Amino acid sequence: KNAQELAQCLAQLGLKIVTGGTDSHMFLVDLTNLNITGKEAQQRLEQAAIYVNKNAIPFDKNPPAVASGIRVGTPMITSLGLREQHMREVATFIYEAICRPSSSLRTKVVEFCESSFSVPEWLREL
Repeated sequence: KNAQELAQCLAQLGLKIVTGGTDSHMFLVDLTNLNITGKEAQQRLEQAAIYVNKNAIPFDKNPPAVASGIRVGTPMITSLGLREQHMREVATFIYEAICRPSSSLRTKVVEFCESSFSVPEWLREL
């Protein structure tokens, strides 16, 4: 449910979800319309303390090491207690990190996590 809600929220923000959604815990986002590679998006998201993987999309023109998409999964945030009602804010963070990166976004993400669930010490160090 979290992955479906997150995919829907990202689509509403203008990101292209491969296959239009998901029936599992993960989905692919096609970034070609944003003129950013999966590698660049992964790096921008990591700067905001959001962890995804660059991933090739169907008929990708970029090599796998660069890729044109990202793979987003929800098991970690689900296991930490986030639910469907949190996915709009998570989607907004993802969108902002990709489309409007800023140095203050990481602080917002960390504050959101700390207010939403108990952050394990090992996660604080990432």
